[in-house]
Amino acid sequence: MISWSENLDGAARKGVREQPYFDIPLWRYIWPVLHTLIGVGNDILDYLIDIVESEIQALPAKEIRMKRELRDLEKEDNEMVEARDYFDSKNEGSGTELIKKYRLEKKEETKNKEQMEDDGRQDDEEYKMLCQKIEMLEADIQKLLKERKKMTTDIENLRKRKKNKKKSIAAF
Repeated sequence: MISWSENLDGAARKGVREQPYFDIPLWRYIWPVLHTLIGVGNDILDYLIDIVESEIQALPAKEIRMKRELRDLEKEDNEMVEARDYFDSKNEGSGTELIKKYRLEKKEETKNKEQMEDDGRQDDEEYKMLCQKIEMLEADIQKLLKERKKMTTDIENLRKRKKNKKKSIAAF
């Protein structure tokens, strides 16, 4: 067990934001039963629906397959939205935070570059390296922005597929 007197960084921190008010030993931890039951309940419900659709209610195999595909699309949609939400979050290492960091670093390096230009040091090797670094930072920013845009486009396309699948099921 990690002592609270230690400095928690990186993987050791794992969501810990501050020292707890009470020092409760691990053997007194209460399992989140409701969350567990909801997850298990969802699996049971999915299984029950599969049984009803395949054995009790005589649905055509095509309709059953289409409903499963729709359920898979909804699950994929949730995962993609979660990934985009993490990208947009203020968590360390998220896409938004990296873009902020790169923009700030680019701004500082641009000031240094302008200072070197004012001093007439455009022929220095340091100046050339600085220009390359600024270009790399801009490329990284554009790459992250393109990734964010692709995530949104993928989600929109998936939602169109879901809508079409729902229409197909309704028409069936």
